[in-house]
Amino acid sequence: MKIAIIGSGLIGRSWSMLFAAFGYHVSLFDVDSSQLKDALRFIEEELQQLEGSGMLHGSLPAAEQMKFITGHSDLTECVKEAQYIQVILPDMCINGVLSFEDFVHMIL
Repeated sequence: MKIAIIGSGLIGRSWSMLFAAFGYHVSLFDVDSSQLKDALRFIEEELQQLEGSGMLHGSLPAAEQMKFITGHSDLTECVKEAQYIQVILPDMCINGVLSFEDFVHMIL
C-alpha cells in the first residue's frame, strides 16, 4: 500500500516513520526541495537512534524501514497510485496567515 504525505515538517516526518515501520510505502512531498532533503536525512538519523535505543516501532530494522520512504518535489508523482493521502497543513494555514486555498495553489 502506498501512502502519500503532503508536508515534510515534524508531523509529516513522524507519520512517515510510523507508516514505514509497518511496511507501508510512503511518498513524502514538500514544495521546498531543501526541506525535503533535510527531512529525509532527519528521518534516517531518527530511525537509527530509535533502533539503537530499542524504541524502534515495527519488526523491520531501521535501514529497511528507510527503504519504504521516498521524497518527491512533484505533487503529481507523490500522489500517483497512493491509496491514502494525508495532508499536513503548515502553521501558516492554521494560524490564519495563509488560506487553505492559497496553500493549495502554492503546492500545485
